[in-house]
Amino acid sequence: MDTSELLVDFLNTVDLETGTDQLDDDAGWTRWCTRRGLVAGPRTRARQLRDGLRTLVAGEQWADAPTLTVPVHPAAGGVLLGGSDALDAVLAAATTLTATGCWSRLKLCPADDCLEAFYDRSRNRSRIWCDMAGCGNRAKLRSYRTRHA
Repeated sequence: MDTSELLVDFLNTVDLETGTDQLDDDAGWTRWCTRRGLVAGPRTRARQLRDGLRTLVAGEQWADAPTLTVPVHPAAGGVLLGGSDALDAVLAAATTLTATGCWSRLKLCPADDCLEAFYDRSRNRSRIWCDMAGCGNRAKLRSYRTRHA
């Protein structure tokens, strides 16, 4: 799993469309981590980090942001970011995307009933919707109906 996939998966541990949150309990958080081969860190810290990162992806200021530390380890040919748990891996992914100029490719779907995070892989970074067949189509249909009503 590449860094953008890990970060998008983490941001989408909350599903506003269905009202589910994988960080509601320790079992859900542990299950999410295990499926990705990661060790679960503190769930309350995971929720705080997820909500803060979603705020940043939305282009807003994370008002009560804690100081975040990404472990760095020497490795052949450079350094490795990340530590022993899932939160370290998520922070390493966010740091990597920022350092490579790819943070702006992280977006939240603008559909009020969706707000799913996605990584814009389009050449000119112009993707708007998480899924053109779903959210994008519904928005275009609403716009069409408004113009032709």
